[in-house]
Amino acid sequence: MSPTSKLGQKFIIRAFRAPDDPKACKLFAMGHEHLLRSVGVEKISSSGFEWADNLAVFVIVIESSDRTRVYGGLRVHIADKVTQLPIEKAVGDADPTLGASIALHNRASIGEICGLWNSLEAARYGVGSNLLARAVVAISTRLNLTRLIVLTAPYVINMVEDLGFIINRTFGRNGEFIYPRPDMIATLLINDDLDSLASAREEEREAVVELRNNPEIKIVENIRGKNVELQYKLSIENGQFVS
Repeated sequence: MSPTSKLGQKFIIRAFRAPDDPKACKLFAMGHEHLLRSVGVEKISSSGFEWADNLAVFVIVIESSDRTRVYGGLRVHIADKVTQLPIEKAVGDADPTLGASIALHNRASIGEICGLWNSLEAARYGVGSNLLARAVVAISTRLNLTRLIVLTAPYVINMVEDLGFIINRTFGRNGEFIYPRPDMIATLLINDDLDSLASAREEEREAVVELRNNPEIKIVENIRGKNVELQYKLSIENGQFVS
């Protein structure tokens, strides 16, 4: 990625603590629910809205430059001793050892990525899940996380593996769970090397490092023959995002 002054379709990729922006949380939730319904999933464990008041939840959105539209996003839930992680609610009954393992780990250093979605409108510009995934890995070290976990659909596995995530075959059935419907499979992946990202594909590691070094970077990428301007807003000071 490299900065440039050329103009094109503009998107903001912004991170914030959930309670700090109720409007953006609502737009995120509405877009996520719409996408789930479009693929025949009425509800999943992480699609509620109680997370919007949780100080341990951070959100990354792809939004319009005037912040009136959200085209995609994800959340990272930081484990605490109060609220279960979404994965514990989703598949904890299927494998009780999962919750026990999280409890044994330093919970405050674990984050779960969930609620990942992007709209068809953004996807037409090639703007979507991969950029969100890079962003959440980039901010993970600023949040003092040492482990990121994600329960993901088959079509996203390669994308997160490129960022250094590894399928954890200890839990479920060789790392797989029946979720969110009886005819669907989700796979658990974990990244325990958020600092160096030694297992990540070189291109992805370089992209993450650039975002860590330049969290407010504005770039233009030529995606599918179109110039797309991306304004990242990922700054954090003392564990708090700068608005």
